[in-house]
Amino acid sequence: MTAAHLSHYWKRLLLFALGSRGYAFVRLADRYGPYVTVVATSLVFALLHLQAGIPWLSVLTGVFTSGLIFGAIFARWRSLPLALGFHVATNIVQDISGLRTSAASLFAPKFTETGAGALTLGGIALINVIVALCVLLIPRQSRNS
Repeated sequence: MTAAHLSHYWKRLLLFALGSRGYAFVRLADRYGPYVTVVATSLVFALLHLQAGIPWLSVLTGVFTSGLIFGAIFARWRSLPLALGFHVATNIVQDISGLRTSAASLFAPKFTETGAGALTLGGIALINVIVALCVLLIPRQSRNS
């Protein structure tokens, strides 16, 4: 990955975060509530990745459900740096682990069974949805407690 590609990536990430996880998220959440807003911004997030050429199954199971986590983090803490940092950390883990193969990947798993890839994606989706629900639904403790 060249410096120009990295620069473009960071600009896109920052613009998306400011637009969908910043201003638009707050306005939508005021009108429709946090749950609808998390799903709506995650759909936009997924469609942008689909448009970028990522296979639809990966977009549905990985990108959309990761978007639910990023949206839930923003909905709960209203911290764009936290949501953005979690997104970057997720991308780094995916690159290193081989879940998303790139020049930064340490290894790239090969699935010999046709169902193994779908099972892996399904497991990732389930974990992402559970984490997003926990972030959104577990009550926050007051600081005085």
